[in-house]
Amino acid sequence: MKEIAKRTQEPKMQQFLTVISQGAPDIKSLKDGARDEQPFLPELAWAYYHAYRSTITSAYVRFHVFKSGIEDPDKFLTFDGLRDILKAVLPHQSQWIATNEPEAFYGLLDQLERLLPN
Repeated sequence: MKEIAKRTQEPKMQQFLTVISQGAPDIKSLKDGARDEQPFLPELAWAYYHAYRSTITSAYVRFHVFKSGIEDPDKFLTFDGLRDILKAVLPHQSQWIATNEPEAFYGLLDQLERLLPN
């Protein structure tokens, strides 16, 4: 991600990002059934879901910032909030979360998914 961030203004990188984005669904068309069911979920289950969704959404947002082609896009992004969310729901992973890059957080999705109620 750091290397992509360095090259977002290059035409070839923009072409690459455009090709990748063609395979992604339009976020406006996605339904959010979990949000609509929130009142019927225990707060802890909602916290796990929120951490799961925040992890995925942060990568989506980062991708679109890269795709915008602005110079040094990572200076506009912070992942402190995501780190705090993940540390709160996975306290046993706090050290790992603190020392790894945000793109590594996908490794936590399986743990979060196992914590969600069936």
